[in-house]
Amino acid sequence: MTAHLICLETGEKHAILPAQPWLIGRDPNLAQRGLLISHPSISRIQASICIQQTQWMLQDEFSRNGTKVNGNRLDPLKPIALHHGDDI
Repeated sequence: MTAHLICLETGEKHAILPAQPWLIGRDPNLAQRGLLISHPSISRIQASICIQQTQWMLQDEFSRNGTKVNGNRLDPLKPIALHHGDDI
């Protein structure tokens, strides 16, 4: 099962594979296994996306400014289910 993350600013489409957690952040090493976002408000490791059974989950990784889904701030290290059209 593959999911896609689409950047609303650039239109770039990123495939997320279920083999390993997919990381989001500004750490340059993420280019190989996640989404690199070079912005000062983004932590080195901001959040992670993984699959649990058949559900894609997003988790804030204790980021400095927090991670939001559809405008709601996530509690660190408490994964939430993602749904088609969610705004991260």
